[in-house]
Amino acid sequence: MNYRKVFRAVLCVLVAGMVFMGCSDDDKVTRNDGGSLIDLPDARVFILNEGSWGGNNAGITFYESLDGSHDIIGDIYLQQNGKGLGDVGQSIVNDTSNIYVVVSESKRITKLNQAGVEQHTLSIPTNFGNPRFAAIEGGKLYVTVYGYPGYVLRINTATMSIEDSVRVGNNPENIASCKGKLYVSNTEYGSGTTVSVVDISTFKEVQKVNVIANPNDILAVNNKVYVVSWGLYDEAIWGFHDYVLQRVDDGAAGAIGSELNLKVSKMAAHNDILYIVSRTNECFTYNTTTGTVKQESFLKGAPATLSASTVYMLTINPYNGEFYVGTNDYVNNGTIYRFSSDGTFMTEFESGGIGPCGAVFFK
Repeated sequence: MNYRKVFRAVLCVLVAGMVFMGCSDDDKVTRNDGGSLIDLPDARVFILNEGSWGGNNAGITFYESLDGSHDIIGDIYLQQNGKGLGDVGQSIVNDTSNIYVVVSESKRITKLNQAGVEQHTLSIPTNFGNPRFAAIEGGKLYVTVYGYPGYVLRINTATMSIEDSVRVGNNPENIASCKGKLYVSNTEYGSGTTVSVVDISTFKEVQKVNVIANPNDILAVNNKVYVVSWGLYDEAIWGFHDYVLQRVDDGAAGAIGSELNLKVSKMAAHNDILYIVSRTNECFTYNTTTGTVKQESFLKGAPATLSASTVYMLTINPYNGEFYVGTNDYVNNGTIYRFSSDGTFMTEFESGGIGPCGAVFFK
């Protein structure tokens, strides 16, 4: 498959005899693409596929996000590095130059450049549990480590070495950074009722905020922090039952939209809006400035197959506001549905692996 390299240049025109208009390459995108075996376009989406537990089949799909092109590389990590990513791709984040992938069951964190070429892999020491989710702040990578006890690791992104660790609650999952603090959801394997607050400057836990049982997804937007508690496991419904959205950055959890029975399954944010998919695939928005819920779906013309599927990923391209919605049946490769910034359905494509769970973007 041939991939186009998008070049930008300004045509220099000879006007009025020998007078030239200025020509500049200042808008040329510079990529950290060292070692790449593939010629890639500038507009890039990297989608992490979790894989099946114990299957050692996690991978990363590349997608070209230009309007007129939909080129896909099924597992760019494999093609660029000649090996598989590992067992359970848990989470993926990026800064302006690199991508960081947490591979949970393989107990490692892999740093890639902007072309998906591995730069370094950090193996988590045996005295810690499995790494789960990550946040980037001030050139440091903060990663939750699932176990009894639970920790957050501070990792130097330049050297990919562990600088320090701080103990939080047991079995921490998601993590978010907001106004000089880290917020960590302590699941306690389903029975936890706290979110740990860690001061970044001292790297010490300074507070535990009480929340509804089993806090999981956590997200910072508009200088506020929101967490979704799944609630206690219920054998009668073969799953959890609450999925309550709460705000926790003010030191006390307050439920949001409980009168509407939101049952938040997935959430993502763009500007000051929180986009929510419920357990029954209904779509809501929550304005974090006004504190109002809008029940009108933010997705338009979604295929029937999406409504009938389990939404496993909701990610928004920060550069253009496009929505990427991924589905998972835990057996077959997932499907990615792409929507424009106004929610209009654009296209769908196979995710290239089981369980698409996150994505990062370069413009």
